[in-house]
Amino acid sequence: HVDNEQEEAARTTVPWETWKTSEFWWLFLAFGCVTGSGLFVINNLSTMAQSVGASDAFASGLVVALSMSNASGRILMGFLGDLAAGRNGDNDSNSNSSNSRRNGVVLLQADCVVMAVGLLLSVVWGEFRGVLITTVVLAALSYGGSYVAVVSILTDLFGKDHFGKDYGLVGMAPAISGLLLNTIGAKLYERQIPSSSSSSGGGSGGDDGDHVCIDRKSTRLNSSHT
Repeated sequence: HVDNEQEEAARTTVPWETWKTSEFWWLFLAFGCVTGSGLFVINNLSTMAQSVGASDAFASGLVVALSMSNASGRILMGFLGDLAAGRNGDNDSNSNSSNSRRNGVVLLQADCVVMAVGLLLSVVWGEFRGVLITTVVLAALSYGGSYVAVVSILTDLFGKDHFGKDYGLVGMAPAISGLLLNTIGAKLYERQIPSSSSSSGGGSGGDDGDHVCIDRKSTRLNSSHT
């Protein structure tokens, strides 16, 4: 009984040093890249739908697909994590911890690959509606799954003593990356407007109008023609 009390006291006085390790910041970076890319797709979903000349009904369907894929990604990642943990149970206790850490990292790596494939498809064949649907589904699957994978990795790598602090700090990654990627995307989008105005033969471009990216080209839709 005395040994258990000493063990408990030692566990509660463990200093919080997670933020000092390189492993944590690599996890922070990977989590930020995945979630930031997912937030970029989510926040620009209507613009992406307009870029392929889709209707409002098509854009609404993309929102439904995104929501379902986001939820499915979380469920799938949890299932795969439990499946890996079940397999670890067949091994001796000395190797369980290292196997659990490795499996969590592998799952997050696979999650990053799914996001990269979805975005790459959009870059190469982004003018096709089917590819846009695929991009949204893969990005949402990866985005949702990453939130489950990072919890498993945090507990396996750094324990549960300071999990609240660890998760709170790594939870800043989506906010930072989402802000950065969306700001960069907005700047790049705005840079396309002057060049399209000058090349369209519409004068100095001083008349009012909305700019929409259609077939990867910025085209002005004059409100006076609607």
